[in-house]
Amino acid sequence: MGSFTLKSQEALLSGKTEDIVKNLLKFPSVKFLIGKAEIDPKDLIFKEVAKKDLSEASFSLASERGGAYVTPFDIFASFLLLSEEETKALFNRRLKKENLLHILRWTKEKFPNEESHKPLRAEFWGEGIGESWVHGWTLETKKYMTDFTANVLRRKPI
Repeated sequence: MGSFTLKSQEALLSGKTEDIVKNLLKFPSVKFLIGKAEIDPKDLIFKEVAKKDLSEASFSLASERGGAYVTPFDIFASFLLLSEEETKALFNRRLKKENLLHILRWTKEKFPNEESHKPLRAEFWGEGIGESWVHGWTLETKKYMTDFTANVLRRKPI
């Protein structure tokens, strides 16, 4: 397994646990996870969790779900697990850790770009430098070739 995605690292640098979780709640993948777990964000109690514990739990959750990187929804799920004793967010909804892992896998399938982005590709908007030399008719090609375009267009197709 690799490491944290840029979004995950950014979220972990937010400050206190409350700031981290509030920042995570803005991500569509975390909103999807909350929706499938039927957790109301207003019901969350922001228990202070050490960043080291949060990152280690996120790392283990990501490896359990078979992920290549730790994503924002892994961090949020690890917060839910670490604060479960006080919040009872999962227990009140009759969810176990295995159910949360299934929801995490579902979230990974729904949001594949959270973990692995499409490779960067150069896109060319205009014509290339030698494009007119390859296609079309120029004065130079007129010297060495005969243009049969008009003849071909006049004839009926075979």
